[in-house]
Amino acid sequence: MSKSHANSAAAQHGCSEPGWSRNRLFGSLTAVTAIVGMVALPVPATAQEGQGASRTLEEITVTATRRETLASETPIALTVMTGSDIEENGLADAKKLGEYTPNLGIGAWAGGMQITMRGITNSDPTERGDPAAGFLMDDVYIPRPNGVEISFFDLNRIEVLRGPQGTLFGRNTTAGAINVITNRPVFESEGSARLAFGDYSTIQGTLVYNAPITDNFAVRAGINYDSRDNYLEEGPAVTTDLSPFKENFAFRLQGLMTWDTGEVLLRGEYASIGGNYVEYVPLNHFYQAYPAAGEDAVWANNNTSDILDVNYPANWDMERDNSNASFGVELKQALGDSWDLTYIGSYRKLDRDEDEPRPDDDGDRIFRITWNGEYEQQSHELRFSTSTDRLDFQTGLYYLSDDISQDLKLTLASGTDGNNPPGLTIWWNTPLLENESWAVFGEGTFSLTDTLRLTAGVRYTDDTKTRNNAFQVFCDEYDCINENTARSPYDADGSWDKTTWRLGLDFDVGDSTMVYGVVSTGYKAGGFIDGCEVGLGPGCTFSADALYYDPENITNYELGAKGLLFDGTFNYNVSLFHFSYDDMQQSAIQNDCFGPGTTSCTITTNAASAENTGIEFESTWLLTDNDMLELDATWSDAKFDNYVAPARDFSGAPLPYAPDFTATVGYKHNFALSSGAGIEASIRSSYNDGYWFVSAGDGSLFPQPSFSRTNINLTYRSYDGAWYVMAFADNLEDEVQVTNIIFGPTRRAASLTSPRTYGVRAGLSF
Repeated sequence: MSKSHANSAAAQHGCSEPGWSRNRLFGSLTAVTAIVGMVALPVPATAQEGQGASRTLEEITVTATRRETLASETPIALTVMTGSDIEENGLADAKKLGEYTPNLGIGAWAGGMQITMRGITNSDPTERGDPAAGFLMDDVYIPRPNGVEISFFDLNRIEVLRGPQGTLFGRNTTAGAINVITNRPVFESEGSARLAFGDYSTIQGTLVYNAPITDNFAVRAGINYDSRDNYLEEGPAVTTDLSPFKENFAFRLQGLMTWDTGEVLLRGEYASIGGNYVEYVPLNHFYQAYPAAGEDAVWANNNTSDILDVNYPANWDMERDNSNASFGVELKQALGDSWDLTYIGSYRKLDRDEDEPRPDDDGDRIFRITWNGEYEQQSHELRFSTSTDRLDFQTGLYYLSDDISQDLKLTLASGTDGNNPPGLTIWWNTPLLENESWAVFGEGTFSLTDTLRLTAGVRYTDDTKTRNNAFQVFCDEYDCINENTARSPYDADGSWDKTTWRLGLDFDVGDSTMVYGVVSTGYKAGGFIDGCEVGLGPGCTFSADALYYDPENITNYELGAKGLLFDGTFNYNVSLFHFSYDDMQQSAIQNDCFGPGTTSCTITTNAASAENTGIEFESTWLLTDNDMLELDATWSDAKFDNYVAPARDFSGAPLPYAPDFTATVGYKHNFALSSGAGIEASIRSSYNDGYWFVSAGDGSLFPQPSFSRTNINLTYRSYDGAWYVMAFADNLEDEVQVTNIIFGPTRRAASLTSPRTYGVRAGLSF
């Protein structure tokens, strides 16, 4: 596809153009440079007077650099949501997080979640694929997208780090990292209860209690229940229940023991994840028709009711019965007067049993997909750190083992395309896919002067992936007792290694502003597709070049400024970034993978180079003791530099899920009552000028036009802050947006955001 074709298609579908002129880009960079310069200047005393605010904004402590720092003094493009933010905005899981974080998109994907940052994502949803953005729970990396499907409760904060985090967080963080951090035990007796009711039969409840057992041992326990019905409305052809959509129960128990020179924290958690996980609609609910190869989809502009009404012929019980168990340990020990040791160990296991339908593009056919699998991981990180007047330094070792056993069946309805051979069911069996990764790393920050600091870090990573004795076969019946075709073997064994690094300077401008510049690199491990190398056995048809793909690499350049102004009443964070991407891994559904007339499959290649230049601005302003204003905005120019797919040249086309422009305005006012209680009213509205999804196999772009989403809350808080009651309504526009698309000759479907929802939340602390 030529650039002119892409731009014409963008204008036709109502989205922003994928390319910007150089003059416009230069002007934008100049403007942002000026903004950074202005906010970095010391604020004169006259600018601080007359604000009338006796309160100041809360300073938040983060661990984005694996040591405690204030968010306003951390030289990283960083968004932090505190525990109160999470409760107030009703973040029950990760899906809604993208609404509150610049350049972050999260969509449902093959029973898990696909995370996109700054247009960087993973396009391979199979067990072979790796994420591009790291997801961590209490500093423990979770490698599988379906392992991210967890309920949020009793959280201290969520840190979203944008840009490659290859030094301290390691592989598969080319886009960035999300770290969800729970509340730790404390040495006070305390507890809390949270309850929410809403439409779609939503019920959410959390009960937490913390108790000191002795002077140096405390425990904290929490339970959570989270359920709701499906947003989709069942038509007459749907003869099974689509609700409840989710019915989750989770329990967490922690114990903290301290001594003079250290502490150890033990954490155990169990979650039962149930419901009927059906959230895909046929593509013609959003687009006029599935486009011909090389053409772009046309937006249908259907209303929300039409989009949510589904009538595919689903007639079996579609239930999810998953469980997630984990155990972790954190040990901190002082080693003499100069060094500290930190060890973080974890074991996690996900048992997966899911059954769901996937519709085709017009909804007249349905495909039954069943997963049965075990996903086990263990990780160990050992860090040594020291801090002096001039130097903060840490070094360590890391190991991850990620083992996947999976049984996947896809039942084809009658009348399936001719690209599929005769038969009823395709069975993919993976007895074991093993991922191993180990790394050694170090990073230090040296104070060149009292106001100027230099940070340098490096990490060496070695990755190995192995899959043996896996296969694909076609069966006449669902249980595959009788196979009617020869097995197609899947055997591969690959290893890759990479050194990533980070180099940065940060400088204090006065007492309230920090400016920084950083160059960092990231790395995502290589891998292999389904199949085996020719000559290694019967049914092995791929050359080594076709079977294996190389790691992808990113280099990111970033300038930023952040701080607190106006006597601590105005908090801001602005960053200007440019990244270049080499050997970007792109996956596409292709036909006839094992010869003429055989099935389709997911092919991943090092297909593309890409770049993105962008600006991110976040701010919070405490206008008075009772008024707060939030202003956020982003602009980016994210595109493929060079990407020639089988059906189209995508060079110059936009990266997926990367809007050119977004903006958010939020306002909160507190009405102080004579009793000492308060009524708090807030409104928050976000605008997104639209984004694209890329179907590499078909050579098509699928647009999501511009939209807005507006949320309102009205909260009564008691005079002592011990309890509150909140009424809320989210997405007043009642419009739904596409968050992901499943491409291919079959299973053409879209996942989506929530429609308008409303309800009541209440909380009690004791």
